[in-house]
Amino acid sequence: MWKFTGSSSEGKGNQRRPFRDANYLYYRYADIILNKAEAMAEIGDLTAANSLVQEIAERAGIAHVPNNDIKGFRTKLLAERGREFGNKPVVAL
Repeated sequence: MWKFTGSSSEGKGNQRRPFRDANYLYYRYADIILNKAEAMAEIGDLTAANSLVQEIAERAGIAHVPNNDIKGFRTKLLAERGREFGNKPVVAL
């Protein structure tokens, strides 16, 4: 209760605090686009999925070669996530 109303559950202590300590989830634009690309690939629309990954790759200045095989696309998608979020070294596929 304190986090949102500035009071305890019993109604004591009406002090206001800023919402800086509230638990907010932040998503990066690239993460949203890559999530959408993964969903598009899983429903079978690899053309749209490749287009979305290409958008992210071009924004980062990296060439993207479309992949029309779901297994290969998943590998490329994981590599792109790694490049985007710094989890893996940059490796051209």
